[in-house]
Amino acid sequence: MTPWRILLTDGLDENGQALLRQAATVDDQCGVSPYELLKIIKDYDALIVQNRTRLTAGVFEAAQRLKGVGGASVSIDNIDLPGAHQHGVTGVNAPASPPLAAPPPSAAPKPLRSRTPRVKDETTWTRPPKPLLEPKQRTGGRRNAG
Repeated sequence: MTPWRILLTDGLDENGQALLRQAATVDDQCGVSPYELLKIIKDYDALIVQNRTRLTAGVFEAAQRLKGVGGASVSIDNIDLPGAHQHGVTGVNAPASPPLAAPPPSAAPKPLRSRTPRVKDETTWTRPPKPLLEPKQRTGGRRNAG
């Protein structure tokens, strides 16, 4: 039996590729165009995509050997699941990959970084109490009077 051939279209971490290479032949074609994908997909048994690659019914029609497609992203909206099932291709989502591949919190926009993180106490996850602010002096409704 020939080993499986797996196509990666949006890249995958080297550790993930090393695990796949233990059991299959892996081709990393990061940045492949939709036209090129239609030409080369016929030679692969499995396909791993992220959000950039759209898999339409036409891709599954051209994929004669394809048995499974894996979505290594938060959602699999870019995969035509009814089209995949119609051609006998199983779709799998990898929900653990986005947290492992997510950028660090320092890459988040400033308003998101400034939020108070949740802290776990003995029973539940809660936010820490907000500090009490000292009341400002009253100005009697006049601005800059004081």
